[in-house]
Amino acid sequence: MAACLTLAYYASANEIVVQGTTNTDIRQAIGTLNTQGSGTLYFPAGEYTISDLNSIAASNVWLRGDGPATIIKITASGSTARFKTNSSTKLYGFKVSDMRFIIDSSLGNGVRCLEPEDSDNVIIEDCDFEYAGTADATYAIVTPDSAPISIQRCRFIGLQVQVTGGPGLNISNNYFEDTRRHGIRINTLASDPLSGITIHGNIFNGIAGTGQAVFIGNATVGGSTQVLSDIQITENQIIGESAGAATSIRINGSATNENILIKNNIVANEEDTAGNNTSNGIIFETTSTASSNRVLLSGNVVENHYGAGISIKGAADSLIITENHVDSTVGLEMIADGDINAIINNNYFTDNTTGIDLVSQGGDLITQIRSNRFLIPDVASSHGLQVEYSNGGTITTDAFQNTFSYGSNVTAAIKHVDYDSNVTSRYYDNYFYGDFSKKQDPVAGGVNIVWRNIQQ
Repeated sequence: MAACLTLAYYASANEIVVQGTTNTDIRQAIGTLNTQGSGTLYFPAGEYTISDLNSIAASNVWLRGDGPATIIKITASGSTARFKTNSSTKLYGFKVSDMRFIIDSSLGNGVRCLEPEDSDNVIIEDCDFEYAGTADATYAIVTPDSAPISIQRCRFIGLQVQVTGGPGLNISNNYFEDTRRHGIRINTLASDPLSGITIHGNIFNGIAGTGQAVFIGNATVGGSTQVLSDIQITENQIIGESAGAATSIRINGSATNENILIKNNIVANEEDTAGNNTSNGIIFETTSTASSNRVLLSGNVVENHYGAGISIKGAADSLIITENHVDSTVGLEMIADGDINAIINNNYFTDNTTGIDLVSQGGDLITQIRSNRFLIPDVASSHGLQVEYSNGGTITTDAFQNTFSYGSNVTAAIKHVDYDSNVTSRYYDNYFYGDFSKKQDPVAGGVNIVWRNIQQ
């Protein structure tokens, strides 16, 4: 877990009470704060209007209210109206707590509430952020080039958090609802690696369009090729209605991703009322020249996705997928544009058209598949394991002590597609609860396939 940030505030001697509720009143109080150099800006209960940029150029600043009774209304379009730290030198210490921000529903893309820029040690906690409009690029918090950052116990309705910066990020125990584009979007900058990320105990209720509940990437800001490392995404719940091609957790990279833990999350979206769900659960994707290294996916429940429950694309090394329960159209897909080396064990794949789909597209795909359970739906097109040789590279599969359960309509528990001498598959001591003659498809009899299995 990321370390808790602490700041030195001067709440008693240096507290400034905002006198009045207009933007002019707020700017006057901020002017006093900037002259003072540090302190607390206190917003008593009431409804305040933000219609212009409010620049804070002081360190050790705390904006605090009286909880939901302190309402900050954003009324100007674009990025004009917000609180922003702004200084010719880096600032230290910016905290916001106990306030309710409401963006006018008529406003469109680009609106944001808080923008701590180029600030060390940012804390935002116990705040509400609300937007009832339809724009998909509206922001509660944008943090360009600030670190470390802690965002805890906040409530986000129709808004996203966008973080771009260096190491040290803790986003924990927040609530996100009606995520139109992203719940949390994290990008590296060209100058800084992104490391030490903890996303823990958050609830995401509903994802729409092509958005993600959690997106982490290093390819879209400033042409960055910085490393993503030391990432923990744990004990989050991503639930509710999901429409379009949404993804619950997505990690992209044009450089290396390493030391990543995704553990004990519940990723269980529901199809929207229009039946538009083509969503995915958890995606790792790199370019063929990059890689996801030392990755552990463990103890996750991934359900009701109409694409892939778990998807690995590009290249990966020291990848372990264990003790997950996956109920999606495709349980786990691996598409090797680069080389992938993975261990897949003790997972439970239920009601999948394909439980595990291994695809070589130019890279070498090496997998050890052990002690998994496949509950295959009784449909001719369904398979527990599918091995596809598509476009170069090799596939080496060692599958042993797995259990395949299937009915009479299933044509093959294990299927090979475009099989040739570049595919080596060894199947030892697997258990088949179904017609033993249907354990494999007819084309899977090549010299590089070894069978020693058990019928029950």
